[in-house]
Formats: sequence, structure tokens, C-alpha cells
Amino acid sequence: MNQRMLQLDPPIWVQAKQHGEGRAVALIDYGIDHSTMFLVRLNDGRFRIFNIEDCVGCENFTLGIKRPEQV
Repeated sequence: MNQRMLQLDPPIWVQAKQHGEGRAVALIDYGIDHSTMFLVRLNDGRFRIFNIEDCVGCENFTLGIKRPEQV
């Protein structure tokens, strides 16, 4: 099995389904048979792993990123 983990520097601000906002600090790729995952530090301090499909980018005024359109 060929697994990869990449630290995101700077972290990516994301909105995680049903858990709120946080910063994706790492990307985990378990290989071709599995979905890519984000390791997210939520705003309440907890770390959770989310499927990349369950996260959307957040608005970031500092970087000039506007809030994504709701799907």
C-alpha cells in the first residue's frame, strides 16, 4: 500500500460538514482505492479527519477569498 501525507503550509480554511469551520493542516492520500482525506483542526481545538468531499473552502478576508456559493 502506498500512503502519502502532506503538511499544508499555510493551512487551508475549510467548512467541514456538520462540524463547523477549521483549518486543514494535512492532506492524507491512502492510495487509488480510497478517497483523499483532510486532517482538520476545528475552531474548538479538536482534530478530526474528513473526506475531502465533506469540506468546502471558507471565506478569508486576508487572502481575498470570498465565501463559496452554496450548492
